[in-house]
Amino acid sequence: MKIKVEGTEYNVHATPVWLSPILSRIAAIIHMERATEEDVHKDVEELKALITEVLDATVTPSPRDGHTARLFNAVNALTTEEMRLGALFCQKSQQPTKSGGGPGADDGAEAQPNT
Repeated sequence: MKIKVEGTEYNVHATPVWLSPILSRIAAIIHMERATEEDVHKDVEELKALITEVLDATVTPSPRDGHTARLFNAVNALTTEEMRLGALFCQKSQQPTKSGGGPGADDGAEAQPNT
């Protein structure tokens, strides 16, 4: 997907699956309560590094100053849409075929009570 931010055009791609642990860590940092100001600054530095890693894998050219938040949001929106489409594909592929076969199809066997 191409998006333009303040005159700069970027190619944006969904986050690769192997970066999912990084996205989970980003979410954890964002929602974490901190005990000290030092903890806050440490988490900010880690958050910057993790977001940079995601954007390096998903956006070209490299984001200009001030474009990071918008591009990260665009990557997240695209990733969410890709996951939604993937889930729909999986649901459709799990449905029985017209011939009655496929996962979840009734093969005529009846459930037997446990004895």
